[in-house]
Amino acid sequence: MKTPGKKLLKVVGILLVIFGVLGLLGTALNFFITSSMTPEMEELMAQSGYSYSAADLMASNIWNLVSSVLWLLAGIVGIKNCSRTDKAKICVVFGGLMIAEILAQAVFNLAGGAFAIVGTVINLIMPLLYFWGAMKNLQAGAAAEPSPVDGVADILEVSSEQMRRGVKKEEEDR
Repeated sequence: MKTPGKKLLKVVGILLVIFGVLGLLGTALNFFITSSMTPEMEELMAQSGYSYSAADLMASNIWNLVSSVLWLLAGIVGIKNCSRTDKAKICVVFGGLMIAEILAQAVFNLAGGAFAIVGTVINLIMPLLYFWGAMKNLQAGAAAEPSPVDGVADILEVSSEQMRRGVKKEEEDR
């Protein structure tokens, strides 16, 4: 079966795995730095214009951890299932989750006063491409699957043939 979204899912999936692993490494480093943060460091950050506390940074680290794991899993699933239309739904779900995560992050940044439309658009590129490839595979799979109505039509067609034969046989018998 032809999978029109195969290349898109595979390429974006590989990039997602790379960015997911890099995100996990960066998040691990941030956890280490945040956990060793002293009140003096917080005061120094406040003087330089950053008003984030250690708790704010830890919450950001948790968000980044979840995001990195999501991107890594989506990449693996995309690579593994890029040529299978029967598994396109899970890829669509992962694409939707990544888009929702970026939009939620944008809302959070907007509430915190650090919103950047260009950054949000750039962050949405890969999840949207992933979602598009998954949708192409889903549509190809839906077009290839027989409809349940087709099965009913086949049954009715056989039944009508049998009925015609039965009527003809009754006429011959008379």
